[in-house]
Amino acid sequence: MNNNQIKNHILVCGGTGCKASQSEEIIESLRHAIEHNGLEQEIQVVRTGCFGFCEKGPIVKIIPDNTFYVHVKPDDAEEIVAEHLVKGRTVNRLLYVDPETKQTVSDSKHMGFYRKQLRIALRNCGFINPENIHEYIARDGYAALGLALSEMTPETVIQTIIDSGLRGRGGGGFPTGLKWDITRKVQAAQKYVVCNADEGDPGAFMDRSILEGDPHTVLEAIAINGYCTGASKGLIYIRAEYPLAIQRLKIAIAQAREMGLDDSVLDATLLIAWCDGATIHIHLYGDGCIAVQRADGGVATIQVEYAENTPYYLSYLLHPQRGLLYQEAIGDPATAQSVRYQSDAGETTRREHFDAPTVFSFDLAAFPTVAVATDGLDSFVDAKTGQRLNLLAVAREMLDFRNLDGAFIQRRLRETLIEYAQRQVFCCDDIGVGAFIALDEETAMDSLPMSIRES
Repeated sequence: MNNNQIKNHILVCGGTGCKASQSEEIIESLRHAIEHNGLEQEIQVVRTGCFGFCEKGPIVKIIPDNTFYVHVKPDDAEEIVAEHLVKGRTVNRLLYVDPETKQTVSDSKHMGFYRKQLRIALRNCGFINPENIHEYIARDGYAALGLALSEMTPETVIQTIIDSGLRGRGGGGFPTGLKWDITRKVQAAQKYVVCNADEGDPGAFMDRSILEGDPHTVLEAIAINGYCTGASKGLIYIRAEYPLAIQRLKIAIAQAREMGLDDSVLDATLLIAWCDGATIHIHLYGDGCIAVQRADGGVATIQVEYAENTPYYLSYLLHPQRGLLYQEAIGDPATAQSVRYQSDAGETTRREHFDAPTVFSFDLAAFPTVAVATDGLDSFVDAKTGQRLNLLAVAREMLDFRNLDGAFIQRRLRETLIEYAQRQVFCCDDIGVGAFIALDEETAMDSLPMSIRES
């Protein structure tokens, strides 16, 4: 189905109450009626979480006009499709009737039950398909986690929560941020985030409704808590009599794992490089290489290596416990990171603390070519002798950009690999290369496509 062609969405409550009143049968009947009318490419049926107005269920809402049908039965599906979606006429007998005015109300925004509500924890319930992670992401799902990991320290996240005034709702009203801060300061070999999704109060449904209608919001909160407190494992307690919540939670966990990054990805090299005017800045996390060509034509390299090779900086950032274990394994964390400089003048090496970020800056006037590469640049081996090629020699070959037309970096990498293979020299690791090159105006214009130059 092409989502760009969808004109209407039919939202059907898939909460426990509506499921008990045949909402699944309603969904099937609606899909059958849509297919019967040849509207599969224009109308999509979405199973949502609880709308909250359980006494009026099963509930069916038509988007984008926001028509709200109540007490819907499977037999009503054909009429809803034929009248509302084909002919554009509201099915009045299924509309909500205001108990005071006795008038029908088609839009839920104008119902007394919803008019004064400001949904926060339940903001997505009744709006998204809880079994589709893409719909959660479309409503800014996991954006808070991304912000916390990329732009905030655990301390700043905790302070934000403290400043918000967020408190527990179990009766004691304990400040949430203070609880997180206390947990973060406690030193322990293993920490856990425990989400209590039990509902001991008679008639309570808050936790179940969130897990049934918006399970990813719980997972995102657990991940943010783990980042702040140093917990690497999470537990969700929920009783067996909530099978729908358990089912949707399992689906959400599987989807998040499928789309997310596992621990092995955190052990990969991450190179961040950008141009600020005439200066190139490079942040290197993990094993990697930098190769530069000076204005006088000389070449120099910088190579960053970690003791025991893994885990890398990102692992420490996101999994503090792994950082502690790594420190024990390497003995002296103050010298675990090696930064080696090579040039025609010689070679020097300095040792850094295991989690010291390696940051470099280069002025393009002094270094007109600056390349960043994975540690594969230092993994070329001569098959005849078994000897590894000198990194400086490889860098000279790699930076020999003979023309700057098209994808010149990719082309030069391919040419180098072919030339080496003909000499029985092969790269024994993954390799990726990127480069910044300072050009004079004439050369820059010559490297552009003719259509751009003429414009």
